[in-house]
Amino acid sequence: KKRVLISACSHKGIMNIAEWFNPDVLVGGFHFMKKELNDELVSCAKELGTFPTRFFTCHCTGVEQYKFMKKTMSSLSYLSAGQTIYV
Repeated sequence: KKRVLISACSHKGIMNIAEWFNPDVLVGGFHFMKKELNDELVSCAKELGTFPTRFFTCHCTGVEQYKFMKKTMSSLSYLSAGQTIYV
């Protein structure tokens, strides 16, 4: 069994959500679309990368922010409407 959490928009609480629930798979927006591509976003990616979670982000994360974080997080994938994921 896998613990899957669908969070929709995390409203900047993705770290708290991941820590509290500790899912195997987390699907949701990180609400980072207005975050600058800088060390703060790298820190977020590094912290999320410490969880044993497969992250599928979408919605309000921001495409540029996703691409930036993906360089640091191998466990991060982008999910678009109509896609199917198998975990």
